[in-house]
Amino acid sequence: MQRSAVIILSLACLGDLRNINRDNFKMLLSPKYPRAGDLFNVTFRVTSTDDLPEDCTSIDQVYMQSKKGENLTVHILNNTALYHNASSAVAVVANGALEYEALCNGASLTGVSPMIGAKLENIDFNCICWVSGDMVCTFSKPQFDKKEGYYRANFTLHREGQGTPTTCSYKDKSETQVECKLTIEPLTTLTLSLNMTDDGGEQGLTFNVSQQESIMMDALTEWMRLNHTSNSICLSFKNELQSEYNVNAIEWSVYLTDHNHTFQSINNTSEYETNVDIICVWELLYPHYSYTFDIKRRANSKAPWSPSFVHSFSTAAALPSGPPLVWPSGYELNLDEGTLSVYWQQLDELKHNGENFTYNVSVQNNNKNNRSLIKHVKIDIRPSQAIISKLNMKSGSYIIIIRSQNEIGVSENSSEIVVEMSPEPYKLMPRNVTLTEKLLVWAEPQRTDQLQSYTVFWCKLNGTNHRKCNDTLSIMSEQVVHTKCSFMKEGFGDGTFIWAVSANYGSGSGSGGMRWMNPLYTEVHHEYHGGMIDSLKALTALVVLVVVTYAVIRRCRFMSNIGVDLPEGLFKELELNTAEQPSPKEAHEKTTDLVNAPEMTLELLTDFRPHDDFTAQTQLPVNEGYLKMDPQQVNAEYKFLTSQGRTITALGYCSTTQMFSDYK
Repeated sequence: MQRSAVIILSLACLGDLRNINRDNFKMLLSPKYPRAGDLFNVTFRVTSTDDLPEDCTSIDQVYMQSKKGENLTVHILNNTALYHNASSAVAVVANGALEYEALCNGASLTGVSPMIGAKLENIDFNCICWVSGDMVCTFSKPQFDKKEGYYRANFTLHREGQGTPTTCSYKDKSETQVECKLTIEPLTTLTLSLNMTDDGGEQGLTFNVSQQESIMMDALTEWMRLNHTSNSICLSFKNELQSEYNVNAIEWSVYLTDHNHTFQSINNTSEYETNVDIICVWELLYPHYSYTFDIKRRANSKAPWSPSFVHSFSTAAALPSGPPLVWPSGYELNLDEGTLSVYWQQLDELKHNGENFTYNVSVQNNNKNNRSLIKHVKIDIRPSQAIISKLNMKSGSYIIIIRSQNEIGVSENSSEIVVEMSPEPYKLMPRNVTLTEKLLVWAEPQRTDQLQSYTVFWCKLNGTNHRKCNDTLSIMSEQVVHTKCSFMKEGFGDGTFIWAVSANYGSGSGSGGMRWMNPLYTEVHHEYHGGMIDSLKALTALVVLVVVTYAVIRRCRFMSNIGVDLPEGLFKELELNTAEQPSPKEAHEKTTDLVNAPEMTLELLTDFRPHDDFTAQTQLPVNEGYLKMDPQQVNAEYKFLTSQGRTITALGYCSTTQMFSDYK
């Protein structure tokens, strides 16, 4: 019974909503076509309170919502109307979606989707008058909400005193820029009225336009180059303005760029008799370098700038600005190959000043009376070094002269390296150059007198040969005091550098040159194809060794079998001498007395050839003269000296002969 009552009540309510005459509900805008930024009212009206739904007994129960579902503030006018104050910052196109809706108890009564028109104000109206007499005025179409649909407006431009307005058109497909064209007389001031017509009606703006202030000079086209040197250029332009314009008021905008700098202080002059304007730029920084002109002009200070005249050019070539930087000890002596390598820091590209850039290297004798050029040498020139061969590598003094060279010629100045040849250059070179994770370390040279400093060199590895410098980059360097034998640099141990150290000595002392951690400019072949030849060489050497060894053995055996016939009395004399020899104790005491003798020397004679670091003769304090000792006597002497606490250093050993020295 209760369920039936609920169903009947629901059907009654639905029936009541279906019987609502929505024509009795109105949603009105005031004004009817509001503009963006204007305030307007949205008003709900019902013909009579009787036309409201049965569950909506009065106007108090009616409320408004936005399309986002937000409740809006409303004000009651009377028992049949209420309104909401609204505004819109942008123009909106009516597209059927309800922007404002009136409801009662959750049920929609009516709604409205207003069109908010664009307002013609604060537009970027600009007119340009060309020398031909045509005037073109442009501006941007007023903004509207593009997301809501398409908004169209028509524009006309009316010149005061002109009968028919000029119809404006859109400049582009996006219809954001509007263009209006007029034909006017020179030196006139115009009053222009711009009108916009849309669904909201017509709006208008008035502009006063002076042709004097809107004249646009054409882009420069007729020009010629007056001069062109390694540091200057002049261009002349024909002034095509009509005589009635004030050419004295013309302003120029001249920019010269070299891709890194912009020059604004550029001189220009005008020759009014011939209507020629001349633009000159002096003291340009670099010969054989690309620059770009950007030149504009305007008829007066209030007129718009003309389109740019853009002209790119290169200054004329000249001799290189100077030689490369060198280091006094920046060379490497390779005695095995008979070559001298000199290094330099590559000249900055901006100082090449011409095409076909390279370096010019020559060698002279370092003779005060005769600094003659050495012509027979062979010189291989590379971007950062020159390899010189066919020199006397053991003696002599040379001056290596290095200049920069391009298509014009060689640089006026030169860099020089003095190389003093020595049979033992390694004594003037740092030793044991080693790279750790954090430091480059080395040992001081063997010769340290007049040592003043060290120079540390490093270069980037070659991409394909890791024992060569990358020739596209300069060799870098840094000075280190002579009391310090280490160097540290950021990114030290990343494995992308090759390192070298040289020692710098005082005047006249020369230098041994650079010692690289790894030999530079020596090809490293990862694939070797000479294995067969090397195998044959090794086999030949082995055969020769076997033959020589066999011959020596046979010779010794043959000599051991040689018999000698001696006189019969000689054996008796030998036996007598043997009987007269002292006992071992007496011999030992005699030797001890000889060792303690302070001013006598004993030289052990032997056929042993010692190492270069050892002396060829071993001396002990003995009586005058020389005493040859057999192995038993040497061993006895050695045991006795060590038993007395004396330090014995053995210098060598060959067959049954020993050599030693007593240092205490």
